[in-house]
Amino acid sequence: MQIEKLLQAHGYKVTKPRNLVFQTLQKSDKALNAYEIVDALKAKGHKITPASVYRVLDVLQKCQITHYIKHEQKYKICTEHHCQNNAHCHHQFICKSCNDVTELHINDQKFFQKLSTNFPSISIQGHYLELFGLCKKCNQ
Repeated sequence: MQIEKLLQAHGYKVTKPRNLVFQTLQKSDKALNAYEIVDALKAKGHKITPASVYRVLDVLQKCQITHYIKHEQKYKICTEHHCQNNAHCHHQFICKSCNDVTELHINDQKFFQKLSTNFPSISIQGHYLELFGLCKKCNQ
């Protein structure tokens, strides 16, 4: 995945902090919070503040490069930038045993049509769904 193209598509430039945070998330096999990112970068000799990391995470989230895992208050790199959902998919499966987070890409167009039909007075502008259970590895 090329961060340059993804940021430029949203009108942002690649900066050293954005690149460092992106690389840290991309190399991690689990979701990280801002302080874990700071610690990982400091261990590699980079100086960055939590406030800077939060600003970068905000940009990465606006550009749909990362997902925020609300339950864990952590961030994970988005692996499916070719998703056809215009509002982008925000579905996460979180294993209750190992805390692994998996992106789920589900076409939920029929669900939103049903919501619009059943609740015509509301206007849905986005959504986020977290599902919990056991992953394949932990379910064996």
